[in-house]
Amino acid sequence: MALRLGDYIEGGELLNLETNTTHGWLKLRGIAKPLGFELLGNPGKDLVGRHLRFECSASPLKCEERLDARNLQLPDRFIGATGTMTANHQTRLFDCSVEEFLRLCKRGTPPPTFWKRCVYLEWFGNCGRVLLELPDPRAYFVEVLEGKEIPFPLEPLPEPPLDQNDPTGESSPLEILEISTQDDDTLTINKTNISPDEEEDPYALFSDDFKKLIQTQEPVKTNTPDQAINYITSILDSSEEGAPLRSLIGPTPDWTQLDEKQVENHLKQTVALLALHNIAFHMCPHFTYADAARYLFEVLADQELANSQLKGTLWYVHYHTAEHCETCAKTYQTD
Repeated sequence: MALRLGDYIEGGELLNLETNTTHGWLKLRGIAKPLGFELLGNPGKDLVGRHLRFECSASPLKCEERLDARNLQLPDRFIGATGTMTANHQTRLFDCSVEEFLRLCKRGTPPPTFWKRCVYLEWFGNCGRVLLELPDPRAYFVEVLEGKEIPFPLEPLPEPPLDQNDPTGESSPLEILEISTQDDDTLTINKTNISPDEEEDPYALFSDDFKKLIQTQEPVKTNTPDQAINYITSILDSSEEGAPLRSLIGPTPDWTQLDEKQVENHLKQTVALLALHNIAFHMCPHFTYADAARYLFEVLADQELANSQLKGTLWYVHYHTAEHCETCAKTYQTD
């Protein structure tokens, strides 16, 4: 199962101002400090190179939930690899309770539905699969001009793919992708606004075995700062050595048998699996996915150690291709 944060979100930001790196923060209800995310990879085309700021709708429809996140067991930051990320998703909503919607549908008199923009953010990492769906957001791009932040509106979306007065979708070549009741009893009706021949599996980068592994991980159990400090001290005082990264990521693939997309796939899966052990891997803008994959498997895998005891703490190990990048080294020397 995915960790769904949409019903807990107040707002946040996503930045992809440097190639191969997507980061930002989320403000959840009931949690005073925003939670950061640091991900390897790029978002969808509409967000590449952009700084997106978003907040939940000021006037939620009755089918939406506003929940408190204090009882969730969450880390202080999310690490891992990007999945599907876009601000151009479209979601179909209704202005009544889920129970009322189902009752009226059974009677053959479904209530009106509305197509709304939806910020859709997905990633894979230290909490398994994480999904944030924020319908009808107050969202805009941020650009800095002469030292000042200037808001720019998002590009308008095309006309909704289905007729609002035809909830069955019989007059449309597109079908409703999902009508389901989630664990929190909210009902979603979703469809990405793309033509059938352009439709892509949002999990296309990830194999079935990987999806099964990453989605069955238990929620991360974090400790208080004092508990974390005591725990990490006991680890540092221990004589036990960690195992090489190779023990977590497996053998080096035969790169000649993989195309560019498959290499990206393999790297992102590996980074997501490392994140389950509180190990982050970052890419500088000068590396391709192939460069980064070779650096991880052929340079770091047998030299660096992985301590599985870090899982569930507030401590992380970070590796970065900048440590092996000549262009980055020259830049730092110039600075």
